[in-house]
Amino acid sequence: MRIHSLKVLLWAGMLSLCGTAAARVQAQNDTLDLRIYYRQGDARLDEDYRQNGAHLSSVLDALRRLADGSPDAVRRLEIVSGASPEGRADFNLHLSRRRTNALGDYLRTRMPHSLFSRMDTRSLGVDWDGLERLVEQSDMPHRDTVLHILRHTPEWVLTNGVVTDSRKRQLGMLAGGSPWRYMERRFFPSLRCSHLRVYTDGPLQTATDGAAIPCPVQDTIYIERECVRTLVERDTSYVYSLYMAVKTNLLYDALLVPNLALEFYLGNRWSLSGGWMYAWWKNDTRHRYWRIYGGELELRRYFGRKAEEKPLTGHHLGIYLQGLTYDFEWGGEGYLSHWTYGAGISYGYSLPVARRFNLDFGLGVGYLGGTYDTYIPTETCYAWQRRSRRHWFGPTKAEITLVWLLGRNNYNIT
Repeated sequence: MRIHSLKVLLWAGMLSLCGTAAARVQAQNDTLDLRIYYRQGDARLDEDYRQNGAHLSSVLDALRRLADGSPDAVRRLEIVSGASPEGRADFNLHLSRRRTNALGDYLRTRMPHSLFSRMDTRSLGVDWDGLERLVEQSDMPHRDTVLHILRHTPEWVLTNGVVTDSRKRQLGMLAGGSPWRYMERRFFPSLRCSHLRVYTDGPLQTATDGAAIPCPVQDTIYIERECVRTLVERDTSYVYSLYMAVKTNLLYDALLVPNLALEFYLGNRWSLSGGWMYAWWKNDTRHRYWRIYGGELELRRYFGRKAEEKPLTGHHLGIYLQGLTYDFEWGGEGYLSHWTYGAGISYGYSLPVARRFNLDFGLGVGYLGGTYDTYIPTETCYAWQRRSRRHWFGPTKAEITLVWLLGRNNYNIT
């Protein structure tokens, strides 16, 4: 028995020397571990991908030597396959089964026949337990919230027999999807694997029957750069949601110009907003006119750390178009616009101030043009003086805007 145990340890030591972060072979007393990795959406066992072939060859050599030394040296082989969370649940379950079958068929054509009856297989679908371990061992953004969702939100939330929420949906919507994108880049490739565990004679210290086998944290994360020809189905509804905001510029409000704007998040830190202002104050007896109406359309790109954490937050650059008309007169010379138009670029910062509210500070510079009439009020009429054309380059926009965040999960974490 000691001879067999020594063989196991020696061969496991040799296997660990050729282990890498892509496919790691481990020796844990009397247990051999191997992970085979797959491309996204694929179940083909590619020997050239992440050194799968080299590690399979090493494990098969170890199995042959163990079987030749004693028919009972290998007690059991177990294959557990999983998938990353992208795609539909049924697609991922089917994909993990195909991966299990791919590795099982590969081994059956190459390992001793005496081991066939000792092979057990399981297919997990999405490897949620593996993802939880990877998150727990990381310092990713929103780590504690992600762990809370993984541990306390069911895969499917049912209300009166109807699916109303899910674990994947909550993860995808958290902080505008930034934690999901982080995991997609760093963790999901490690979940697309089949785990082979070989139990040999001796006390088992690392596994029990039926225990889920995790995919460990990798020292190096492989990000697939090749074009995957296999169709990958995605549940985008779980990852993206409608984020929007209702806004009012407090500077205009202070000048008695009521205004309202809507901003819609387009994804990837882009947004589109449209606003309208309308004031039509007048006092004919005292010749007081404060009348203006018009609108603005702006395309924004958010950037910086805050923008990574949550949509519609942080630094932003934008381009905008303006159109308005006005009539200003305060007891003296008046100015009546026919139509004024403008365009410019803007910079600002949207600062979270409460769970559902931001303050957006911004300034825009650009061009403002159009024609306007100058007039002088008299007792009975308004005396037209002249018509002028305006060409203005400079500041054309200023805002301290109150932003009301709307949409499920569109809130600041305070």
